[in-house]
Amino acid sequence: MNKHSNKLNITESKLFKEVSSVIGKVAALEELTKAYRGYVPTYDFPFFDWQEGLLEAFEWEGTPQGADYWDEIDQTGERIRLREQGLLV
Repeated sequence: MNKHSNKLNITESKLFKEVSSVIGKVAALEELTKAYRGYVPTYDFPFFDWQEGLLEAFEWEGTPQGADYWDEIDQTGERIRLREQGLLV
């Protein structure tokens, strides 16, 4: 976030960076925008939090894509991180 502004730059958010590392920047912007616009808040996740990682940002089932979609992105991201650390071949 720009230190001179309180306005959020989505492409600099933790959530965007995590998702875009798996599906690319264009797809991440499209999918996260769709998720944000169609989000149905829950008791545990009353709002969509761009500054959190994917696991903590929103209730996956509360989006048009559903939990399976976000779980696949999360699992793929984890495999990428493990490969980068040399813990997975």
